[in-house]
Amino acid sequence: MAYLRRLWGTYTGLLASHPLQTNTVSAGVIGFFGDCAAQAIEQRQTQSKSLKIDWIRTWKVASWGFLAGGVPLFYWFRFLDRKFPLTAVGKRSQQDVINMLKKTAVNQIFAATLNNGGFYCWIVFCDRQLRPEKHENVTFKEEATHSLEKKMPPTMKRSFLLWGTAHLFNFWFLPPQYRVLFNSTGQVLWMTYLSITGHKRDI
Repeated sequence: MAYLRRLWGTYTGLLASHPLQTNTVSAGVIGFFGDCAAQAIEQRQTQSKSLKIDWIRTWKVASWGFLAGGVPLFYWFRFLDRKFPLTAVGKRSQQDVINMLKKTAVNQIFAATLNNGGFYCWIVFCDRQLRPEKHENVTFKEEATHSLEKKMPPTMKRSFLLWGTAHLFNFWFLPPQYRVLFNSTGQVLWMTYLSITGHKRDI
């Protein structure tokens, strides 16, 4: 326990001193573990006797977390904090509640849509580059459009239910330096879901 406390202290210290770099690496690592969990679930459903990780697939998901989950979210949450400021906990007013609701709604409408849709397009793009023989009879535009049309409606419904609730807590209680970390921690479960959904080929 003492070792874990020291490790956590080091990590939170890095979040305070190097928030951008720490959040970026964290997002990539979380994408990595999210996909490993997704593959474990898929193989368990097929009653596979041993776990065999597709490391190319894991790289795709981890790279999306690294590229989209660190730097963009870091600056996005800063923008939201400036646009919809909240006063300190214990001194908040009705206007703070309104700002929190606006901040959550804007985040879900813009950031969640771009992140989820971007992920599905990223998977299609990477698959086409890494395994072109499986995509010879369909263009990137056709495949990406089909993926978005089929997967985005249920994804966004689940996103609003999960992340809408989670970010009310995030924006109301957590200091700015922990926003991306909170988001990334929840992303372990969310990336597991996205990875399972994103790797279903239906075209």
